[in-house]
Amino acid sequence: MYQIGLRRPAQRALDRLPGGDFETVLETVEGLAGSPRPKGVEKIKSAGLWRVRQGD
Repeated sequence: MYQIGLRRPAQRALDRLPGGDFETVLETVEGLAGSPRPKGVEKIKSAGLWRVRQGD
């Protein structure tokens, strides 16, 4: 199991989401602790990082 941490700008952006979107994104982020590369994850080639899309 991994530990999830958010940088301050990411936390602020998450806090500004409407209620339903906030819950959906938070659930996805928390799910990364158990599976850091879930189905649908994509590598960002220029940064060497990974991303997960959730909704629009």
